[in-house]
Amino acid sequence: MWDNRLLHLDRYGTGDLRLGEVPEPDLRERDVLVQVNCAIVNPFYAKIRNGELKAILPYRLPLILGNDVAEVVVRVGPKVRTFKPGDEVYARPNQTYSALTERSGWTAGAVRPCAAPICARVAAASGLQNLIPTRSPSVQR
Repeated sequence: MWDNRLLHLDRYGTGDLRLGEVPEPDLRERDVLVQVNCAIVNPFYAKIRNGELKAILPYRLPLILGNDVAEVVVRVGPKVRTFKPGDEVYARPNQTYSALTERSGWTAGAVRPCAAPICARVAAASGLQNLIPTRSPSVQR
C-alpha cells in the first residue's frame, strides 16, 4: 500500500499540525483519486486549530485540513465519465477538509477541470470564489 503523508490536527490548542501517514483512500464508484500538487494554507485554519470555532464548526478529530487544492487525476471510479487519469483539476472538496495530503479521494462533483490557459496552481490559489458559480445543486453529482 502506498504511504500517503498528510498534515493533520489531532487536538485543539496552539500547537503545530502533525505530519502523519494514512493508507491511500479507497475509491468509490463516483470518486476520483487525485495527486495533490498545490494546496492553499488559509489563515482561517489557525482559528480551527486553536478551537475558536468549535461551537459553529464541530469537527471530529483528527482532522485533515485543506480546502482549496490543485491536483492531477490518478484514477477514477467506474461511474465517473467526466475525468480521466492525467487530467489537471482543481477542487474545493464538498467533504470536510482534506487537501493537505499527498493523495486524496473526492466525489467527481467536487472537482473541476483546469481550463487553458489557467494552470492548476492558479486555480487552487483562486479558491472558493472560482467555484461559487459551479456549485449549484444542479451540478452536484
